[in-house]
Amino acid sequence: MTTPSQSQSRLLRELRAWDLTAIGINGVIGAGIFILPATVAQLLGSAAPLAYLLAAVVVCLVALCFAAAGSSFTSAGGPYQSLPKYLLNLIESSIVRGMRRTKKTPTQKDHGPVKVGGR
Repeated sequence: MTTPSQSQSRLLRELRAWDLTAIGINGVIGAGIFILPATVAQLLGSAAPLAYLLAAVVVCLVALCFAAAGSSFTSAGGPYQSLPKYLLNLIESSIVRGMRRTKKTPTQKDHGPVKVGGR
């Protein structure tokens, strides 16, 4: 038996045109995994396994970041759920920093537009 809050947070089981397009693009990009090992082996030679281990460590760190960010949300949505929250915070903090930099104190004088080119 599900409670009303559980039934509201269910995933939608539907695919739209954009979803199918994204799946197709993902398939094309994901097919590169079959070409990449040969290219890496050709370029790096015997250091290729070390490069893959280093890449695996980096990917694990990225996955941990996603897991930490995802644990702060109670509804489904993955990165799309967190994007508005973090992006709006980034934009807001950038605007505030910009306003602080351009704020003039009463002792500063405005010298008008800056001339470029020495003329």
